[in-house]
Amino acid sequence: MKISASIRPAQQKQGRRPTPRSERTRREVLDAAAVCIAREGFAAATTTRIAEQAEVSWGVLQYHFGDKDGLMEAVLNYGMEQTERLFGELIEAGIEAGTLEERLRILTTEAWNIYSSPLARAATEVVINYRSNWQHDVEKNRYLLELNKTQIRLARRALYCAIGDRKSAYFLAGIFLAALHGFESSLLQYGPGHAFQREREALVQVLAHYAEGVTS
Repeated sequence: MKISASIRPAQQKQGRRPTPRSERTRREVLDAAAVCIAREGFAAATTTRIAEQAEVSWGVLQYHFGDKDGLMEAVLNYGMEQTERLFGELIEAGIEAGTLEERLRILTTEAWNIYSSPLARAATEVVINYRSNWQHDVEKNRYLLELNKTQIRLARRALYCAIGDRKSAYFLAGIFLAALHGFESSLLQYGPGHAFQREREALVQVLAHYAEGVTS
């Protein structure tokens, strides 16, 4: 499922076909915005700070995204596309390991690598900071719902790869995502170097305990 249809670069809205150079600049701005948000927090990620980080002018930001709201929506969309792509690659590759715990440990580690990236963390920060502003916007609420459904679907598929039992995968997807998002949000407090190793191992044990009880 394509989750990015509602947010397009400004030049696409105006009917102009983006050039490779234009697309590269756009991605560089999005990457710079993600780093700013992840490292310094949402409030500190001003358009001036992001433009400095990306080494572009405000006019470039305006050309591609219109205003800060457009830029933040694009960061959210870009982050979710990246998350979907990486989870898809993980699912396609499969999880090869001997025991259930080993497979769940691999999955949890790979999923954490995805969710702890600056882009994923920035996307989460955008949702947290814009949710109240979007609550009366039917289209934006529908978009957030679709993002959530996509994450749940990917988590279920990934857990099914590790567990091999559909019932367990469906039940555990919410717990799995809630834990990852909790670790992700805590990075602003603990700093990007914190790996949550003990917490992730506890999550593996919870997942394995439930799955073993269902499948045994």
